[in-house]
Amino acid sequence: MTKANAILMFILFLLFTILGISYLQYSGYINLRFLPQNSTYIAYDECTKQMNESNCSVMNSTPDINPAIKDIFIAGVGPVDAKIYTKLKNEGPKMCQTIKENCLQSEKSDICLIGKAIYITPSF
Repeated sequence: MTKANAILMFILFLLFTILGISYLQYSGYINLRFLPQNSTYIAYDECTKQMNESNCSVMNSTPDINPAIKDIFIAGVGPVDAKIYTKLKNEGPKMCQTIKENCLQSEKSDICLIGKAIYITPSF
């Protein structure tokens, strides 16, 4: 086997491995969420998934929040700033992108922290 053939075979092996893992993850046979990933993208993926399934916990929540209320309590998350939550909810379909953009700018921004708290399920 020549060196060129060995390199070609290695490249093909990597390509088919990546395609195979992608297919298995897409089809639901494996879940790669346990692998180390940037939590920003996990939150974005979960938000997008819930939006696509019309099962978004933010969009399906109660109607408008009284502006005089400072914090609201979200089960499983705890108290969050009502203004930030309302801002997210008012984003509508752009909410997931807003969370992602804020997290990429600063992991400590209020929108990022609330988005991650809502959409990332802790694993034990």
